[in-house]
Amino acid sequence: MEQTNPEKTTSSEEQNQEQAQSQPQNQSGGYQQPPLHRQTQESSPVSLNEWVVTLIIMAIPFVNIVMLFVWGFSDNTKLSKANWAKASLIIIAALFVLYIILFAAMGIAFTSSAL
Repeated sequence: MEQTNPEKTTSSEEQNQEQAQSQPQNQSGGYQQPPLHRQTQESSPVSLNEWVVTLIIMAIPFVNIVMLFVWGFSDNTKLSKANWAKASLIIIAALFVLYIILFAAMGIAFTSSAL
C-alpha cells in the first residue's frame, strides 16, 4: 500500500495560496486601462526653430546621412522627427538602388553598342 504524507500536501496547498495572494487581483475581467497619454519630449511637436536647424544640417554633405541615422534611431529624438528621418533614409536607399540599376543598364547598353 502507498501512504501519502499529509505534510507535503499541506505545504503545496500553502504554496498555491501564497502564489494566489501575491498575484494582483483584477476585478474588471482581465482588462487593464492603458495609462493616460502624457505629452513627453518624444511626442511633442518639433518647433519651427528645430526644423530650420535640421534643414541646415541636412545641407551639409555626409553629415546629413549620419544625422539621419542618429535622429532615426536615437531614443531621445521626437517621434515625428524620428519618423521623418527613417522615411528619408528609405527614400535615399530606394534612389541609390535605382541609380545602381540605371548605371548598370547604361553600362550594358554602352558596351553592347561598341561591338
